[in-house]
Amino acid sequence: MQQVKQKQQQQQLLREKPSQETALVVSRTFNTIAEIVQTYPEDRFNLVLPLRAPRSPEKYELWAAAVLVREKDCVALPGGKLMPLKHKLLELAREAGVIVERIDQVLPSTWRPIVELGRELGKLPPSEHLSRDWILHDLQALLHHRRNDVAVQASVLLEVAPGEFVRATGTAEWIEEDERAVIERAVRRTAREKGWDEERIQQEVEDRLLDVRRFRVRLAETKALLRAIRAVLSLKTAYSPEEIAKPFIVVSWRRILSEEELEERWREVFGEPDRQRTAVKVVEVTEAENGETIEEPVSPEEIPHEFELM
Repeated sequence: MQQVKQKQQQQQLLREKPSQETALVVSRTFNTIAEIVQTYPEDRFNLVLPLRAPRSPEKYELWAAAVLVREKDCVALPGGKLMPLKHKLLELAREAGVIVERIDQVLPSTWRPIVELGRELGKLPPSEHLSRDWILHDLQALLHHRRNDVAVQASVLLEVAPGEFVRATGTAEWIEEDERAVIERAVRRTAREKGWDEERIQQEVEDRLLDVRRFRVRLAETKALLRAIRAVLSLKTAYSPEEIAKPFIVVSWRRILSEEELEERWREVFGEPDRQRTAVKVVEVTEAENGETIEEPVSPEEIPHEFELM
């Protein structure tokens, strides 16, 4: 029994011990991209290099940050592929310096034929830029079962060279008819196991669709944003288990700031430093013979220098 416990402890230590690959993966600075490629070869790492050479290389440094993606951070797709989840894609975007420019609702693809029909009937002006609320107000009768459909477009920016940005967009839709079909298939699989009748099936479909419909805009926004991030970083939608096991190395530019520039940044963020000293109220706490504590104020002349705030 003792030998079994010792073997289990050894296996646990092996699992917890970082591998040589993991020990090599640290965030650090480099002088050239060639040095990064040599340090992190593509056969062992997933390199994310959306960069161009800076105009003044002496003022910038290359920063390589490692992001580890495990199978638990992914969702399994048909065919054995793994798709990284939202929190890992956002981590990759943060390390690369991706900036979310804007997230807007646009017209769903299911609305376009209805909008064209509304223009032909004279219910809408010929303007090409019509708001969603305007269309909903003027085409209520035509939209009917399509009124809950939403589409979102997200745009992000990435600084590929100092002062030079690249924009990428991602679009996602939430179509109620498609969502209803997915939910109904899942409900009918459950109904066969539990013996539900048709009335119970339809009620379950409506209940689940109502829950999903409340968050349809957020779901579309998340999908659109993640698609834009994948586009700007040239990431694949899904990876094989062998590919996902390789650490992601995200490379970005970091400007080297002088002392004067650091002080200027400080003033921009926090304002001018307050040079006026403010004394802190200091009391001396002693214990009386009966166990009670006694607080005696200390005069300003007796306050040590370290108790003053700048």
